[in-house]
Amino acid sequence: AAGRVNLSDLRELDIEDLLGREPVTPDVTLLNKLVRDQVVAVTGAGGSIGSELCRQIAALRPHTLLLIEQSEYALYAIHQELTRHVDADADANAVPDAEGDAGVGAATGVEADVGAAPDVDADADADAAAGVPTA
Repeated sequence: AAGRVNLSDLRELDIEDLLGREPVTPDVTLLNKLVRDQVVAVTGAGGSIGSELCRQIAALRPHTLLLIEQSEYALYAIHQELTRHVDADADANAVPDAEGDAGVGAATGVEADVGAAPDVDADADADAAAGVPTA
């Protein structure tokens, strides 16, 4: 190409180009078993990944979707979007502290904990001890 690029060399970018691996097809049966009619918590719920997880989880009709986020505005925005479709509780205070004190699952009756923000989901050990599955 000798440092020259033609317009015909350009193509539309697909998400798979950024992923760096082949996409994985979700096991819908397993997801339904984990989510449908359950109380599900999502840490990092207001971020780009967390909010998309919340949308996909909401489509599976959980009993309650507990949105956990440090940013009050991000929490407000995703809560407003989701409450039209699912029973969603928003809680900025449920974020565990740096030591992971008082696991979210044990304190709120969460039956499944999805961590979109692993650095925030420091309560994974407490949730595991309480029998809460994590993803």
